[in-house]
Amino acid sequence: MLRIGDRRVERPGTAGVQAACRGAAPGILAAMALAVAVAGAGCRKDARLAGRQIPHVTVRTVTDGDVVLDRSASPKQVAYALLKAVRDDVRATSAQTRETAFRRQLDLCAPDAIFARYEERHRLSRPEYKADRDETVYGVVQSWAPTFAHYVDTFDFEWPEAQKAMVLRDGTKLAEHASAEKHVLLEVADPGGAEQATAVAQLTLVSENGYWRVLNVGFVAGQRHLAARTRATTSAPAAAATAD
Repeated sequence: MLRIGDRRVERPGTAGVQAACRGAAPGILAAMALAVAVAGAGCRKDARLAGRQIPHVTVRTVTDGDVVLDRSASPKQVAYALLKAVRDDVRATSAQTRETAFRRQLDLCAPDAIFARYEERHRLSRPEYKADRDETVYGVVQSWAPTFAHYVDTFDFEWPEAQKAMVLRDGTKLAEHASAEKHVLLEVADPGGAEQATAVAQLTLVSENGYWRVLNVGFVAGQRHLAARTRATTSAPAAAATAD
């Protein structure tokens, strides 16, 4: 049970999700996380009828330890902070520590871009449905820890190691935003050593109000190793890896 403001919300037990996902394929993990988020949306609707609220997230300068994540922070720095928050969420042993980790994830998300993307994808399929911005953002971010739960042991690294392990690529141009997406890629290993469960995690970031913030997380479809993708795209300038 998580308290945010005056509201108590049932959150999925990410440690339980981690145990349930042992050996599952990355695509299945993402689908399971999405199902959890969708199921949670119904619960949040009921809670709102009882007069409870969920936070209105805005982009602002935040700190991650001694690092200030302001407008000068790079996509890799923001992605690194998000991965550590996800790790702490999954490993949390109390509601208080899980709440703290989840708030850090909310602080690092791109709320307006998340809602704009959600509305764009549902405009044609459900034109009658009027989504709530804050509930949508909450539900999307809530799915991030379950998505990566199986691989959080990979996130036990310091910044110098993380900076070398992560690869930054340009993404697509978004009509709603002045800047293109950035993809931060990281090869993640199965904690049990299963080669077939190795995957490439992908964090998609956009510039919102001048800050790099996370739009979504998931896995590169059909990709087991980052090196293979790097070799396959070295001839494409727009997809070339960068160091920052």
